[in-house]
Amino acid sequence: MSSNLVLIDTSAWVRFFDPKAYGEPYVADEVERLILADMACYTEPVYLEIAVGAKTEANLRKFQRNFSALPVMTVCEQHIWAKAADNYLYIVKKGFRKKAMDILIATVAQVYDLVLFHHDGDYKTIARAIALNQYSFLE
Repeated sequence: MSSNLVLIDTSAWVRFFDPKAYGEPYVADEVERLILADMACYTEPVYLEIAVGAKTEANLRKFQRNFSALPVMTVCEQHIWAKAADNYLYIVKKGFRKKAMDILIATVAQVYDLVLFHHDGDYKTIARAIALNQYSFLE
């Protein structure tokens, strides 16, 4: 399944929601560009990571309203979990230790043939072990 959608990772979303806190407005600008171009999507693990970071119920409701308009790439299929487990084992065999949630998000990008936009160096390491179409503003 090839698409022009870009899976936006939590690391980029948090910079979009609070660009002043991170001092990296170019990441927020890219997320906004993707949204306006109807290219932004997310997956349930990203949704959960952002939701648990909401400090108030009002922030949580605002986030939920904003995300309700975006396409979701679901992880609720057994083959995605199986592929994530395989990827995790392969990454460990390559000598890397990364968070299971990041590997699951990377696997969603793989399975749905999406580009992953992030601001997290762990994905650069993950991409050294598995095929991952990704970009960021990290050097």
